[in-house]
Amino acid sequence: IACNPGTYTGPGHQGACTPCAAGTSDFDRDPSTPCVICDTAGLYVPSGSTGNCVAYPCPSGTLDHDNDPATPCQAVCDVCVCSQLSVDCSNLGLTTLPDRFPAFTRSLNLDNNLLTSLPALGLTQLQTLSVQNNRIRAIAPNFVASTALETIRMNGNPSSCVAVNSLPRCSCFPGFSSSDLTFCSALPVSNCPPGYVDHDSDPATPCVACIGNGTFIPAGSFGACDSLLCAAGTTDNDGRPSTACIPCGPGTHA
Repeated sequence: IACNPGTYTGPGHQGACTPCAAGTSDFDRDPSTPCVICDTAGLYVPSGSTGNCVAYPCPSGTLDHDNDPATPCQAVCDVCVCSQLSVDCSNLGLTTLPDRFPAFTRSLNLDNNLLTSLPALGLTQLQTLSVQNNRIRAIAPNFVASTALETIRMNGNPSSCVAVNSLPRCSCFPGFSSSDLTFCSALPVSNCPPGYVDHDSDPATPCVACIGNGTFIPAGSFGACDSLLCAAGTTDNDGRPSTACIPCGPGTHA
């Protein structure tokens, strides 16, 4: 008998059709192909899921506490320490945040996690935000919606902000910028020009000029200059890495 989407059965299978395990998905809704492992944080992908993994985000107000799509998301105050007007989610190894925190939150501690971006928190009464020792580069516009903001602590991040007159003032990581210093967004990425390479595969650092003969470095190249040699049967006739190598004629060897 034919198995339903959300399952996988290999050749010679007997018995009931086997659902895709939690944390995996029948991406193409074809029971004859293996289930795909979901490797994105902020999700809960239950057993028997189909389609794209990102279609299974944590429900509103819950948290992916272990960065594992196979385990159910939990309510913020089941993972973090909530007491009176404060929420402490420090030292949890978080890579994502919930879409909302408890509305009563006046003090939010996110120190010592693995966050790379700071989304809009939607906390209109927030007074103190601490996000020290993370990896934050991108900061969403209006990430603090409170007019009562007194303190932002963001030491130990590539990008950081402080509170000035209840407004954030941010210093952005290279490759990120803001017109009014209230958030950090990625600058437009442009290809390295011909003759230059992105030597470290980091769009935040400048392209490096290549020097030497026998290479052709087209626009958008990355890696080491000497890894882009002229192909066999062609030659660098002008010694300029920015121009294409030309074919050699019959009766020659290159």
